[in-house]
Formats: sequence, C-alpha cells, structure tokens
Amino acid sequence: MDALQPYEYLRLERGQIRIMHVAPSNSLEAPLRCSLHTISLPAAGEVVPYDEYYITLSYVWGDTHPDGSHLTHSLICDGHQVRITAGLHQTLKRIRQKLDLGELQVQGIVASIRPGLWVDYICINQLDLTERCQQVEQMATIYERSTRLIIRLGELSEADAAFMKASLHGNFKNESEPARAKASELFRHLVQRPWFERRWTVQEYCKTSKYARYFLIRDSIINDWTFLDTLRDLARESPAGPLDYVGSLGGDYTKSILIEDLHRYGDTKCSNVYDIVYALMQMSVDGVNLKVDYERPVEAVFYTAAEASIIYDARCIITALACATARPFATRDRSKLTMPCWVPDWRALPIYAALEHSKALDALCSPSIGFGCLEGEGYSLPCLRDDDGVVLTGRILQPCFPPRHRAGKSCFTCTMFAQPWATTLARRVPPMKWGKISDELKEFLSRLSRQNAVLFVPAGTTPFYTFFPLSPYQAEGRSETLYRPMGCCFVAHANRPRFGSNILELEMSSDQIKSICAPESLCTICVK
Repeated sequence: MDALQPYEYLRLERGQIRIMHVAPSNSLEAPLRCSLHTISLPAAGEVVPYDEYYITLSYVWGDTHPDGSHLTHSLICDGHQVRITAGLHQTLKRIRQKLDLGELQVQGIVASIRPGLWVDYICINQLDLTERCQQVEQMATIYERSTRLIIRLGELSEADAAFMKASLHGNFKNESEPARAKASELFRHLVQRPWFERRWTVQEYCKTSKYARYFLIRDSIINDWTFLDTLRDLARESPAGPLDYVGSLGGDYTKSILIEDLHRYGDTKCSNVYDIVYALMQMSVDGVNLKVDYERPVEAVFYTAAEASIIYDARCIITALACATARPFATRDRSKLTMPCWVPDWRALPIYAALEHSKALDALCSPSIGFGCLEGEGYSLPCLRDDDGVVLTGRILQPCFPPRHRAGKSCFTCTMFAQPWATTLARRVPPMKWGKISDELKEFLSRLSRQNAVLFVPAGTTPFYTFFPLSPYQAEGRSETLYRPMGCCFVAHANRPRFGSNILELEMSSDQIKSICAPESLCTICVK
C-alpha cells in the first residue's frame, strides 16, 4: 500500500458533501477499501435516493502532530492511499463488520440498503482550508440528515464487552452485589472515555435525532436509550453512580443562545482554539449564520460570538460581562488584546472569587431560568455602542462586611445582597443572616471593603447567588427552596488594587465613584 499515490480530492461546491462506501470483506483484519462519492445535502423533508443514505461517525481524533506521525495506518480509496489514525482504522473495521452482517443496513421498499459513511477526516479535504470552512459551516446539517449516528467509545476486552452486554436492560439488578459493583465500575470507566470530554461531539450528538443514536463498543452496537437507561439504573444503585460523568444526554436538544452554550460546555476540549466557538455555533439561535474563518484572529472570533448573542438579545450583555469577569485574559498584557474587556476570553479557565459566583454564572447561563428577573423598576435594556462600549444601568454599592450597623438593622447594600443582617425582606420570607454565605465570599467582601473598592450591580439583578427557605404556605406543591439565581457581581475601583477575580475595571476616579454612590439612585456606566 505504501507504493500507492495519495488520494487527490475533487473540488466540492457549497451544499455538497462526500460519502464513502466501504467495500465488503470476509475478515475483520482485511485491508480497508472504499470509494468516495459526491452528493448534495438533502433539504429538510426531501426524499433521499437510496444510494445517498449515509451514517455519520462520532469519535475522538486523538493527538495530532504537524509531521503527520499520528497517521500510522492507511486505507485504499479508489485505488489511492489515505493515511488515517490507528483509532479510526480500528473503528472503520468494526463498522465494516457490522455492515457486512447487515446490522447497519437501512430498510428500503424492496430490499435492505447498505448505506455510505460520512467520516470528517476522510470526507473533508483536510489540506484545503477553504473547503474545511465550508464543511464546518454545514456540519450540523450533515448530522441532522444522517440515517444513524455511530458513537465510537473505544475497545474493551472480550470478557468486559460480554459482561457489559449482559448488564444492559437492567439485568445487573438480578446479579450479586460484587457483580453490580463490577457493572457500575465498567460503565463508569466507559463514560470517562475522551468522547465525553470532546467539544465537537456535543454538536454531533445533539443535532442527530434521538432515535438514530447508537454506541459502538468493541463489536456491540447499543442504542442510545438502552445505554443511558442502564446508566440511570446504576446511578440509582449508588449515589456516586456513573451518570455523574455523563451530563444531560438523551432526548431532543432545544436551541439556546451561543454565549450560554459557550459557558455550559466550557470544560469540553478541542485541539484548535477556533473550534471553541465553531464547534457550538450551529446549535444556537444566534450563531447559526456566523461564518467560519480559520485565518481571522481568534479574538475576532470571540468578539463576533459575543456580539451575535447581544444582537439577538441585548440582555446578553449581562451574561457576557459575567463570563468575561470570571475568566482572566489569556495574555497578561491587555494592550495586545484586540477585543474589549466585556468579551469573554474562552481560552482561559474560569476563576471564581467565591462559590456564589460560580452558581450565579451557571444560573445566568441556564435557558430554563431566562432573564425574567432582570426586569424591575428603573430597568433599561443594556446596549452596545458603535465604539464597542456597552452601556449598563445599575447601582454602585460600597461593601458592608463586616456590617457597619447594629444588629437588627439593614442597609441598602445588605438588602441588595439579599442577606439582611437580622430583618426580613418580605412578610413570609424568614430572616437570612450573613452567616449563610460562604467563608470565601465573606473574605472577598472584606477585602473589597478594606481596599476602597465598590460593587456595580446591573439593575434588576442581585450581586450573588442566594436562596430563601420557603414558608410551609409557599412550599406547598413546590420545591423547598426558592432560588434567586441572577447574582452578577462586578467590582469597580478607582486605584485598581489587585485581588481575586470577577473584576470589572471601570474607568472612574474616586470623586466620580462618590458622586454616584447614592444607594437609592440608578446610574449609567459605559464599559469598554
């Protein structure tokens, strides 16, 4: 095979893709042979010819190297050589085996159809940057139109694979305690595989119909709901069950806002920094029309992503600020940055001054919460200016910790924190003490107080994530806790002391801060 010439790709038009047809074989170890065919992506609801049915593959590329040393195997494509990784080589052999056995065929009107495959590494010319950009822009449609999605988790030993199959459909419940513990450990090991950490797999999974998702583990094909139901059963058996590692798999995906997805999947990984945005943008209502360009500065990509969410809903400025202040810039020299400080630098991991900040940001980026509690007296929508400044209405508060008043009293700052010293906020809401907040938040507030810093709180929000136990009357038919989840805290200071994180540096002098610090009045600021 080494004597074969490399495969030469023909140019694709926009809206076209390549699918590969794998030649049958009577041996798992026989060389892989395939042919590539160009088709047009079908429109929604369009009748697809049988010879254009295809299966998509979701897998992990693994580490890549500029010299191509990671491409240790090959396949023969239309008489030419295509170099691939060892993991993809093994995966394609397993899929060929299933195609030969008829387990992946599509039932036609007259006979079963052997579908083609769409595999990104083979069906996209990886050396053509223009084609890569075009194909990435239509990646979501490719997965939406596929007949099935095969999720490759990797290999297991023959004994473990047999035990896994025997544990499906709740069968492990009838086994001994050691057998149930082994099943839990085996599935825990599976869901800790790299596939569950990869960013591209989020879109690949979510954009495929819930009835078309299958896991390929060694030589077993398991439908999505069977696999997840087993995980849930095992999770109920043990409080530290493997479902903890899976997240919100299963069901249909509802489109959200791009900046929310960027935060929600912030701990997933991708090898290309541009794919931090590109891997998720087509899942959102505001990012679906963004253009893919791997030659733009990555800061421009982050800016465009934040801008798209803000244009869709101006209140996303609050979300952008919250994400930006929780993430330090990847470069310490801010003069080298080509984006304003309200744009999150998604290359950096979030750092929180207190657990309350983390909870507040998670709640703010939750589509189930929404922006309903942003509305309030004196509230006006944030806006994005032509000079890239964002304008916010809110209050500037001086920290009050330790409280600077007698027990039994509460100041406006304490009330804004929803942590009154010893008073109630409403007739049916029990008193909340400062003792309810975390020690790290107390220390954070204490440092703010000592270092002449102030808090800017956007109108309608609370500075931190807080909760109130409900009275029996309120709790009837509801959960035991009423959450106030919109806690966004931005720190402003005149002399810019350095401490912690969650810092929004506002260009203000000490006199300016004093002049607008009247507790009951709203002020407007511009952040660039």
